Amino acid sequence: MWDKAGCGKSEGAFDINQPVQSSAKEVLAAIEELKNHNISGSNKIELWGISRAGWICPLVIQECPSIAFWISVSGTDDKENFGYLLESNFRIEGRSEAQTRLLMSEWRNGNDLFRKGGSF
Repeated sequence: MWDKAGCGKSEGAFDINQPVQSSAKEVLAAIEELKNHNISGSNKIELWGISRAGWICPLVIQECPSIAFWISVSGTDDKENFGYLLESNFRIEGRSEAQTRLLMSEWRNGNDLFRKGGSF
């Protein structure tokens, strides 16, 4: 765990409106620092995140697929995060990129029909 920018012994200024992409870069920089210093356990990184981390952790995992696992506490709900999990599982199953794109497109279309109404 590290101090946020401008807090504790960290340099810089705290930004309450920091974009999640910027927060993800912070996490990636911390992971890189652990690995560069051969910190014990840095060969198996795991993420534990609360609330806003429900958007940050998937961005980190996308850039660092060697993340062993992620625990989300009070993170985003299934409607906000399910698409990411579904797409990730298609890849884990070994689906091709073309299959994954098609399945995700069909899933989004089905969600739109469910939310907005319409016919099949």
